[in-house]
Parts: sequence; structure tokens; C-alpha cells
Amino acid sequence: MARSFKVRFETPTSSSIEIVAAARAALRRAFLQGYHYKRAGVILAGVIPEGLVQLSLFDDWEKRSKHQSLMHIVDKINAANGRDTAYLASQGKVKMRSFYNTFRPDDAEEMEENAT
Repeated sequence: MARSFKVRFETPTSSSIEIVAAARAALRRAFLQGYHYKRAGVILAGVIPEGLVQLSLFDDWEKRSKHQSLMHIVDKINAANGRDTAYLASQGKVKMRSFYNTFRPDDAEEMEENAT
């Protein structure tokens, strides 16, 4: 069984803060208790150059400016010190093995132990 959700931003964004928040919200909607999950992914579509973005009349200009400044600083740190030196805490840094164990049905771990 595959579940997917499409998230459309009112205004196109390059802010990892907004993208991660939207991905986490979609994951919360997709998650079903008791299923073993192998992987999750995010596909970005409708990518356009930043200079061509048409801002909404109701867009939060101050918030967008702060996000751009923060993302620029994070990109600069990562360029100087290596990928993922700086990242959003909401992105997480969980090892895949513990990720798999987190989303396993309660009895799957027990069954695995009994099999060995």
C-alpha cells in the first residue's frame, strides 16, 4: 500500500523551514500505526528561478526575508564546512536503523527476537 500527499505552496519557496514543515505535515497525514515503513521521499515540482516568483498580496514579507537570510547563512556554513554541518533540527539526524525500528508494528520486534 502506498500513500502520498501533494502540498502546494501559495507562494513558491526555497525555504527549508517551509519545505520541511510541509513534508512533516504530509508525513503525519500519511502515517498509519502498525505498518512497517521502508522509505519516504519528497519530490519538488514546478521549480522556478527565485527572481521570477510572484509573491502573494497576503505574503508575510518579514518572515520570508528572515527565512532567506537564515537559509543563506546555513548554505554558507555548509559550503565552507561540508554538507549537513548546519541543518534544521526539525529535519532530524536519525540513523536509518533506529528509524526502521520506530515505525515497526509492536509485535514485529517480538517476532524477530523469537525467530533468532
